[in-house]
Amino acid sequence: MFISFLSRWFPLANQGAFQRRASKIAIVIVLATLIAIRLFSVANLVEDRNAQGQSSLQSINNISVLVEQDIERDIEFYDHSLLAVADGIARQELMGQNPDTQQQNLFEHRSLYHDEGIGSLIVLDENGKVVVDSESTPPRQADLSDREYFLVHKTASSATGLYISHPLRNRLRNGEWMIALSRRINHPDGSFAGVVAGAIMLDHFKRLFTKITLAENDSITLFDRDGTIVVRWPFTEAVLGQKLGDPKLLKQIDQAPDGHLTVKASANGAERLRDYRRVGNLPLIQSVGISVSDNSTVFWVMAIISAACFLVLCAAVFALTSQLESELRRRQMAETALEELAATDELTGLANRRKFDDVFAFEWRRAERENKPFSLLMLDADFFKAYNDTYGHQAGDKALRGIADCIRAGINRPADLAARYGGEEFAVLLPATDPKGAFYIAEAIRARVLAMGLTHEKSLYGVVTASIGLACAYPSRKDDPAKLLRAADEALYLAKAAGRNQVIPPPESKVRRVG
Repeated sequence: MFISFLSRWFPLANQGAFQRRASKIAIVIVLATLIAIRLFSVANLVEDRNAQGQSSLQSINNISVLVEQDIERDIEFYDHSLLAVADGIARQELMGQNPDTQQQNLFEHRSLYHDEGIGSLIVLDENGKVVVDSESTPPRQADLSDREYFLVHKTASSATGLYISHPLRNRLRNGEWMIALSRRINHPDGSFAGVVAGAIMLDHFKRLFTKITLAENDSITLFDRDGTIVVRWPFTEAVLGQKLGDPKLLKQIDQAPDGHLTVKASANGAERLRDYRRVGNLPLIQSVGISVSDNSTVFWVMAIISAACFLVLCAAVFALTSQLESELRRRQMAETALEELAATDELTGLANRRKFDDVFAFEWRRAERENKPFSLLMLDADFFKAYNDTYGHQAGDKALRGIADCIRAGINRPADLAARYGGEEFAVLLPATDPKGAFYIAEAIRARVLAMGLTHEKSLYGVVTASIGLACAYPSRKDDPAKLLRAADEALYLAKAAGRNQVIPPPESKVRRVG
């Protein structure tokens, strides 16, 4: 359609070169338009996604702050209770009271906090035995000398402050998961007197986290400074006490105590955006992670819809342009066929005289520009009239086709051209070929014709042969191309006069005959 339209307005529209140009221009315009539309669509989607990412980041930051505040408040309250018990242990008048009064006074801060997730407070002596228990008088009997929260204080040269243990099973509470908070107790001389310890059950954190609305693949993780997981929500018992799976998070925490980054979750490998922050001044870090894939759902849905629309548009445009391409292809094929037909000798399949003249003029000018040699072979079948008279014109045509095949086999470069010059005479153009190279090509063609072995009883050689004249020039503006043709004709005449079945090169070229 596009070509047909142009054809009505521009006479050149019927020419192949113009059609190819018009087709390329049309395709470029169509592709540029589609790409521009697509880029605009992608830019809008990216902008929307960035806005969504900022909203998600703000949301996760708000959740992270709330979680941090709750955890810090609970642990600080519990630590106050530990300090109060440690202070009470050091007071002789309090420790001299009866066990019930002693328990009431030591653990009065504990009674203010009513949460079953906050476990009992206990006092261990220097041997790890329970000597005071917030939940029982007399105290429950247990040897906890092997617990890390006891050994840390016992082996320390001085007070280590508040120690928060890794997750462990509570021996005084049916093996429930907990973390222990502990402080060292000293004798008046500063030596180790024992430990005051308390338990925060992991169920307490689970209840805390359930108050926060999370998507299916979101998570909250509480871990210590060396990356050991204290608790994770959704609750997964298998990860308790394990190291974080991605060291990237710990590396960034060392560089910045608060921040966010994208990591792969150790539990299921899902990519998550994580906001992390240290819990107050405690040796704990909490991290809230949301699934990047979940946050990207809307983006990808819109991207798929946009891509589908783009593909439909492409299909529609290319359906329209396919008609243009089909019409152009049909015209080009028809014109190419006509051009080839007009430029080809019907009998031999070689170029015809018209094609030879066009290529000769073109190659002459190119040799002139590039200052390269230009060689021409003129070939004639020997005693061909006698061959036709003896064997008939059909046999003569067959012989000419055989000679044409020999010429074709002797030239290999794209610029070389073989043509039927007229009757039984052929011409071969050899651009950028000096006399020596042209002579070898001519000799090879002559030898192939002789090797065909077509019987010719009227020939001196008994078979069909060919004589070849060779001429070469270095074209310049002062030269006449016709001189090269005359020189090749003269060389052919000399080959005939010298006995035929031979190649006559230019007199000045020192080459030897092959074979």
